[in-house]
Amino acid sequence: MYEFAVTPAVTQIRRRGVEIAEVAAGSLGAELELEPGDRVMSVNGRVVRDYLDFRFQTAGETEMVVDVRKPSGEHWELNIERDEAEDFGLSFEQIVPRQCANECLFCFCKGNPETARPSLFVRDEDVRLSFLYGNYTTLTSITDDEMRRVVEQRLTPQYVSVHATDLDVRAYLLGIDKERADISGRFTRRWCCVRRSMTAKSCARRSLIWRNCIRACRASRLCRWD
Repeated sequence: MYEFAVTPAVTQIRRRGVEIAEVAAGSLGAELELEPGDRVMSVNGRVVRDYLDFRFQTAGETEMVVDVRKPSGEHWELNIERDEAEDFGLSFEQIVPRQCANECLFCFCKGNPETARPSLFVRDEDVRLSFLYGNYTTLTSITDDEMRRVVEQRLTPQYVSVHATDLDVRAYLLGIDKERADISGRFTRRWCCVRRSMTAKSCARRSLIWRNCIRACRASRLCRWD
């Protein structure tokens, strides 16, 4: 079962932080008196957007400051010390998917019968779901912030639906203009930026990720690599 909400993100007001859905009895979260309905706003001063952020920012950390907002509006600042492998015992609200803005000629969501289950009508275009569940994206709407997140949090692999290697054909199949259909410039800019900022140590850690990314993008012929 996919762990994301059926209601499209475009119909919901985005709230800061991520809401706790469940706290395991006897866990660190219970010891900290966290409760369902509390929202984790930040970890060590870094904003938390969803449970992936929380997992990434707390992974391996033994000392941290977690900002929590209670349903009453009260703010708690928790100074936490824990063992490196100690889990918080928290479950979080479902990810609300980023919606697809394409008009693909063969979109299966539009071809579903009206009686199909609601989740089959969710037209997602979300790099988080691609990482978590293997959902395909076209990357036509990906933002620089999302690209940075994929790199920083190593949200790989990413599954990309190329549609066609010819740009005119790709734009036609996606039902969008050629400027949006052409994602090569985004990869070139992001790769060059990351390549310049990498230290030798971080380069060694990320080399496998980027080798796979470069191999896939070169095969698609949609990306230029300087």
